[in-house]
Amino acid sequence: MSISIPPVLPLRPIWTDRDVRWGGWISSAGKRFEQLVKGRVADPSHIEQNDDIHHTAAPSADVGPSLGRSFTVPANEILDAVEHAGDLGLDLEVGSASETTASDLPGAGRTVGGWISKAGTKVESAVTNVAERFGSGPNAIMDRILTRAQKLEKRYRLQQGGQISPSAVVPSSSFLKSPRSFLSLVQDPSVCQRFECEHIISDARIQADFRRLVTFLKDNNNQSQFLATYYIMTIVCAFPQSQYIFQRDGALSLVRKKSLYLASLPRHHRDRDLLLHPSRKALVLLSETQALTIIKECAADPPDPAPRSHHVKLLQYSMSSKDNVLAARYIADNLSGSRMLILKCLMTPDVVQSWARNAQCADPLIGNIFSTLLLRMIELHRKLLLLRSSGPSDWELWVLPLCRSLIHGPGHTHRVVWTAGLREVFNLSRLALQGTDTLAFTFTKDIQSHLFQLFVGIHIAGSAPKDLDLHQSVRVFLQPFFLLYSEFLRGWSFPGRRHDRNFDIVRSIPPRRRRHLCRQLVDLALTSRCLFDDVVKVVERDVACYDEIIGILGSNRDNSTLQQSNRLLQHLRTWRAQFPRERYQLPIGIMKGVCADDGLYSDFQGQVKVFTRSIHNRRYIAPPTMLWIDLYHCFWVGAGHLPSLSGPYKPFPLQGDGQQGKQYICCMQDKDDMRELNVFSAGANLFVPESVKSLSGGLLYVLATRDREDGSRLFYWK
Repeated sequence: MSISIPPVLPLRPIWTDRDVRWGGWISSAGKRFEQLVKGRVADPSHIEQNDDIHHTAAPSADVGPSLGRSFTVPANEILDAVEHAGDLGLDLEVGSASETTASDLPGAGRTVGGWISKAGTKVESAVTNVAERFGSGPNAIMDRILTRAQKLEKRYRLQQGGQISPSAVVPSSSFLKSPRSFLSLVQDPSVCQRFECEHIISDARIQADFRRLVTFLKDNNNQSQFLATYYIMTIVCAFPQSQYIFQRDGALSLVRKKSLYLASLPRHHRDRDLLLHPSRKALVLLSETQALTIIKECAADPPDPAPRSHHVKLLQYSMSSKDNVLAARYIADNLSGSRMLILKCLMTPDVVQSWARNAQCADPLIGNIFSTLLLRMIELHRKLLLLRSSGPSDWELWVLPLCRSLIHGPGHTHRVVWTAGLREVFNLSRLALQGTDTLAFTFTKDIQSHLFQLFVGIHIAGSAPKDLDLHQSVRVFLQPFFLLYSEFLRGWSFPGRRHDRNFDIVRSIPPRRRRHLCRQLVDLALTSRCLFDDVVKVVERDVACYDEIIGILGSNRDNSTLQQSNRLLQHLRTWRAQFPRERYQLPIGIMKGVCADDGLYSDFQGQVKVFTRSIHNRRYIAPPTMLWIDLYHCFWVGAGHLPSLSGPYKPFPLQGDGQQGKQYICCMQDKDDMRELNVFSAGANLFVPESVKSLSGGLLYVLATRDREDGSRLFYWK
């Protein structure tokens, strides 16, 4: 339920009748004088014949109230209706549909009364401003609470956790200084970092101001009640332990009674429209809810991570209509460390979209808390981009949902801040494209599809902020080469494991798939939709792709692209001639030794086998040697594609004794951690030891190489 805040609140706060008594008297006197001189209410003789009068037939004593009915008759038929109603034993209640008076025209009496009424209103406003400068009223009290809390917190931080001396005098605010506005007082505690509750809410002066806020819940002025209710909710969200203090001071019982009374009022009643929503929200926050119980349990021992079930419930509560502000505030304060890792594992795009909708809520408290949560998510993602630690989940979870909410959602006060944060995220992402393949690898087909939908949505909505330039930012990630390069990267990487160009051997792309991707790359290059450097990014990673592209260009007979094809072919051969031969000759973690007693090769004692350090602690007859190899000329090929190897492509030769026969270096992904590869030896039949099967999963791959053009050696054991 949205709530509309009267425009008078930020401009002219109104406090108790005691504070504004002088202005109220003058204003009331002016209004009474105005009514007196305006004239009597119009009688039936002054009403036009076509005016309608609404009547309500009041039920008699022996008739149930549910039988009461309303109807409308013209003014000239009122007397007849009353007469016939009397004959039927019914009572009529007559009400006019118009408030027009006989003298409702500009005149001296009306003008003088209006002057007096306006003068009283101005005096009332002036007295109110003076009263709040002297520290009276909800605005002044809330400003004093926040000012003191911030100073106490600052002093507490400076002392690095030491206790604050009770005798220390901390000024609460400047004398005769006007307090902050309503929106500022609601927003400030929402955006600041987590307070240390105990030493703040135990302060005697703050507790005294808490009691003063509670007294305004029973004030005769509705706007004072409205402000006090919102400020109490804001304090409970910022300091959850303050709930006990407000309960002790009677706030819960007052809010409960007020909610019941407001719910009994008819719809569209002024008091109901203004106070019912905040009263119900305050009733939830002041009660002992499940969300508050979990938050207190999580905060009981901060160094230890809360149970996973607690985080699941907090995410659920953040999407509910009752406990969302408490849960969102706690999550925003704990976006770091182990808690953040757990939350990321449990989050879904639906959660972020719910947060984005709440951030655009007209309720200032809800909007501020959820916007703060999303802004801290943006800041966290910015840090991950700087550390090159952003993954596909970050984009799927919140970047794209937040962009969609920004474009299609209504305007809100935090739109500018969202825009600045997202602009920085996209700028850092574009920089990441130049220095690493991480971003391209993370853009899966699902993310690409969502980006395209977002791109189309920008055109349809036509409401993207100009300073975000989201259209151009999204266009960068929809460029043809970026999408194609993402396909190459996923083809070179094992499932669930990102390929590292500096330390890993590529996984060979199946021949038919490789030919299709390389042909697409050639088409982009020949039609000037990608640069020569883009082609180099592919061919310097996989020698098989280089051979494939050279073959495609050499067989091109299309006259429209023949000149461009020959030029590209020449550039690639020049690049290849200058390619450093020892560039990728590095140790890759594969070791070779003669088995003595080993659980992995229990039946192969005395034979030459390969292994990695990560599987077992083994015993060997002699110290093992490590494989140094040219990464550019080797690759992992699927066992099913071994027959397709021909010419310079062949399985890696593992030298053993004469009895072992032909040996292959094989690998399979670890069953428990897909990022790890279990490397082992296998014969020509590619038999996998049972001990390896128990540790591994997925397909079997064999190490293969391509001969160098000059015939030089591309590996050695050291």
